[in-house]
Amino acid sequence: MSITNGISPLALDALEVELKKAREVMSQIESEIFGNGSFGSYDDPGSALEYFLTKSFRVMLVCLESFGMNETRELLIDNWQKLSGGQGIRHYTPEPMFCDS
Repeated sequence: MSITNGISPLALDALEVELKKAREVMSQIESEIFGNGSFGSYDDPGSALEYFLTKSFRVMLVCLESFGMNETRELLIDNWQKLSGGQGIRHYTPEPMFCDS
């Protein structure tokens, strides 16, 4: 089975893009914590990280369902709920200086 059978290559590309954005936000958070002088463009990097990880989670669900990996998909959902503590998702727009909840 080809990796793209049953799933759009765009979904995999979307996952890669969202995870890249999450890594960039993590770099900003690390820079702010450790003070290495390199800062990013997000006013609220914690909210931005949550936003990009949530988008990644949703794309992963689509990918896993497409591959017929329903048990793995259910485990991901269960663990995501534990990780998020059952809290709602913040509404974040990836434009600098804009976040609401």
